[in-house]
Amino acid sequence: MEEYKNIILFLCYLIALVTIIVKALNSHKNGTITIFYSYTDFGICILTSLYTLFLIFILSQFQPEQEYIKLIFLPYLLASLFLLFTAYRSNHRKIFKTLRVFFIQILLFLGMTFFGVIAAFIAIAIISLLSPGKRQKYERKAKHKSKETAAKITGAAVGITSYTLVIGKLKDYICRNNNFSLPPKYLIQEN
Repeated sequence: MEEYKNIILFLCYLIALVTIIVKALNSHKNGTITIFYSYTDFGICILTSLYTLFLIFILSQFQPEQEYIKLIFLPYLLASLFLLFTAYRSNHRKIFKTLRVFFIQILLFLGMTFFGVIAAFIAIAIISLLSPGKRQKYERKAKHKSKETAAKITGAAVGITSYTLVIGKLKDYICRNNNFSLPPKYLIQEN
């Protein structure tokens, strides 16, 4: 019974988050808010997401010393300050809109990170499916090695391509300007 309560609670949270993101995307499309001003702040969000995936891998492999743990949060702090700055300027210097957009940016960052993990799992699954397994009795080592390499390259290519396609489609939908620019100091209010 307890398991079902947790599953139902998780589904309720998921539905609420998806609803919030869809409403924000509609507000962005209508022009009432600007989620990402240009490719610059969207790129910062993507790089922070990739940094998170890299950290997950590194921290699972190595145990860093306590002094270096504090440095891990520096890129998150810098990215957050930059995203707050661009959100404040691109949303006509309105605090409530800025905080709302920043919350949506955090949700999108988590979604991009989650999809990066899914793309990595897809790559691992393809590598394991295409892997030739144990070398046959009379199979040459070079031929077996080339089959393993081909499986790894194919899996990595599929994982990277799926991540890139989803991010590319998302970029076209949520970036206000299709260039690398920062919002001007004062935006003209559109009616």
